[in-house]
Amino acid sequence: APVARGKGVAGRARGAGGGDMSHVTFDAQWRASMRDLLAQMESELPLVEEEDPAEKAANEILNPPNASSGADKEKEEKPPPEDLRGLREFAAAHAEYLRILTNLELVYDQMCHPQKREEVRRAMEACAGRALETRHWMVKLNDGVEAFALDDVLGDLKKTPDAVEIPVPRCFVEDRAESIEAREAFLHETRHKLRNEEEAARKKDHTESEILASDDAATPPVSAEDAESALKASAKRAEIEALQAYRFMRAPAMPEEDALRLIQRNERGRQGRARSFAMAETRREQELADAALLNKRSEAEVAVICQALIRGFLTRRRVRRLRDEELQFLGMKLPERLERLTLAEEAKLDATNEDAASVSSNRRAMELRDANNASARRALRTTRLEEMERATVELKQLVKQTEGREMRERVQDTINAWFVENRDPLTGEYPEFPGEDKGGSRDIIDPPPPKPPPPPPEDPKAKAAREKKEAEAKKKAEAEAKKKAEEAKKKGIVEKKPEKKVVAPVEFVREIRDALERYHAEWGDVSNFDLSTNFEQRHDAEKIVDRLRPAVFEEVRVETDAEMRSVLLHLKEMVAAEKGAGAGGGKKGKAGGGKKGGGGKKGGGKKGKGKKRSHRGSNPGVSVRRALSLRRGDTAGRTLPGEKK
Repeated sequence: APVARGKGVAGRARGAGGGDMSHVTFDAQWRASMRDLLAQMESELPLVEEEDPAEKAANEILNPPNASSGADKEKEEKPPPEDLRGLREFAAAHAEYLRILTNLELVYDQMCHPQKREEVRRAMEACAGRALETRHWMVKLNDGVEAFALDDVLGDLKKTPDAVEIPVPRCFVEDRAESIEAREAFLHETRHKLRNEEEAARKKDHTESEILASDDAATPPVSAEDAESALKASAKRAEIEALQAYRFMRAPAMPEEDALRLIQRNERGRQGRARSFAMAETRREQELADAALLNKRSEAEVAVICQALIRGFLTRRRVRRLRDEELQFLGMKLPERLERLTLAEEAKLDATNEDAASVSSNRRAMELRDANNASARRALRTTRLEEMERATVELKQLVKQTEGREMRERVQDTINAWFVENRDPLTGEYPEFPGEDKGGSRDIIDPPPPKPPPPPPEDPKAKAAREKKEAEAKKKAEAEAKKKAEEAKKKGIVEKKPEKKVVAPVEFVREIRDALERYHAEWGDVSNFDLSTNFEQRHDAEKIVDRLRPAVFEEVRVETDAEMRSVLLHLKEMVAAEKGAGAGGGKKGKAGGGKKGGGGKKGGGKKGKGKKRSHRGSNPGVSVRRALSLRRGDTAGRTLPGEKK
């Protein structure tokens, strides 16, 4: 449906740099690739089915494990599911992953929407990882040999051998463009340096040779007769030295096997040459005998020979025609009249060749146009990415301005409630606020799940009986195993140790599953691919805001933590001041009682008790709100919620 609806704007997409490959094309290819990936996952998801972490924690809380069943926990655990697929099945899955990877790589290279490209990149990397996983497992199934004979598998899948070649995504090369350029520059500089060193060494050798030549030229000239005699003497000396060296030369040692092999090769070659010469001589003699016999034959015998030759030729021609008629009847060969070309047909064929040349030139022109369109789409892709980066900064400030106050109030209310709940009811002391190294108020706002309660203590008698029973069972099992080993040793049977089963890796299957879930959650709606609402392929501001909101909340939380630490310090100072005032009032009452009698003492005592009771019975939330109001700069006479005038 979205593809049909997008056909109306495909022409505009070509005008915007899309060419024949418009935005609709790559959106449709992305959806098709994700459907293929989902179909491929249907056969592999049972291998990685896991229990939901939240459900697992809830089960542990509701059904805590008993201490008595702790010893049997390992026995009750189920082993991981074993993958029983062989090399052929993994090869088919490997080829399918590579096909999907190629499609996703093309989509990622040509898609212009920046947020869609992020999801395509996530799926492409997961698919590439899974392809490498299957490749390594295929090597293990092939006894460590990396060369595979996959002709039958590719034939069944109707694919060519290049379907199992792992492609290198262009984005990987683009991301490492700077390092690649630096490496090329380093290699170029190194080659240039080596070339300069070679030239310097060559010049040095040339200079030394010139110096030697100049020294030779500086020697006094020698007459022609002396030079000729010296040349003859040196030649004679060299000949004598060569003869002496040849005389005392020893053949290198040769192994006996190599010597026998060499003798056999020479002997077999000699026998083959002799056999070929003998057969050639026999053939020549036979030809001479046949020629002599032909001269002795009569005309009747010669006629019979000619008839036999002609009849053989006619029979072979008839058989050939019958064979051609049978092939034409079966549709396996064209009729003879269609195979022959007349002059007009030859002229038509020449014209067809000219048309083919024009078609080839048109094809080259189309390829050039597609290349230009692809480069234009890459430029548009870069522009849209830069726009999204600028919009991300602006939207972050906007979210902080519009929602920051509400976030701050929520964090403050949560921390205030935590202060009130954790305040000591006897002393009125406030708890210590977690430091930044411990996450601050993160655990206060979003508390971790409660730990499961410890198992109830086991009865000492039951525990002793269970341990005794386990020790006896273990001792009995060891005795039986020892007895079986001795019997097998007497019989000469070697007991093989059980091999540990190695399970096929499925790490990237989970990554692909997460990518599919994210795709269906964010881009599964058909309206996301409607070009009538976003023809320019710009970013989606709502999705950016949803992604930025947690980061903004974290910044606001850190700022609020700093404020609440100062508020907590002020509250502690207030509590200390109230305690000091209460202690001073009590002492004053005692002093009055000493002067005026028992009544004054009683009144002073009541006053002191009243202060203490007032401190114990005060509303702790009011103190927090008062501290916040003082922190914000409110007037001292302002009545806070929960206080009496």
